[in-house]
Amino acid sequence: MKDLARVLPCAFRVTRGKSTLHHLYYDARLLKARRLVIVSVWKGNPGRISVYEPLQYPGEEFRRLIDIRLSGVALSRERGLTGRTGVVEELGVSITSQGLAGIADSIVRGFLARLSLAPRTTSQMVVVVRECERKEHCVAELDFVCADTLKPCGPLLRVAGVVDYVSGYRLHRRRGV
Repeated sequence: MKDLARVLPCAFRVTRGKSTLHHLYYDARLLKARRLVIVSVWKGNPGRISVYEPLQYPGEEFRRLIDIRLSGVALSRERGLTGRTGVVEELGVSITSQGLAGIADSIVRGFLARLSLAPRTTSQMVVVVRECERKEHCVAELDFVCADTLKPCGPLLRVAGVVDYVSGYRLHRRRGV
């Protein structure tokens, strides 16, 4: 969570503990948050990232935007990255092939990012969406890179599946493939 909060725009991390979504709604409203990101754990490792939008009226609370199922994570320290990014104010999304456009659209919607065609000029931090090297483990990799140097400066997330509840887009790794 610390690694992810460091690379998302204007993010701050709150330990959830036993808080319900109802309690998180009021925390998000107090902080004037536009998104709530919850990282769920599977067998001691990050297993899913769920992104919600706080709605105006307490009766409705949240609208679920996207779920990203993870097959693995490489933290900055595990990758040998030491540079601090400071406060990220804008996030861009760049893709390496057209087949990943659906994932990129979901990330843009979920994290209030911008699609980056020229990463050096559009954003401070860029999520590069690329195909996995080993396709049996994931459908895509999300690599956070600093826009000025185009070098990795955040975690590497291996994506096993994406569900976009707004557009209806779904992509999952087939078992055994």
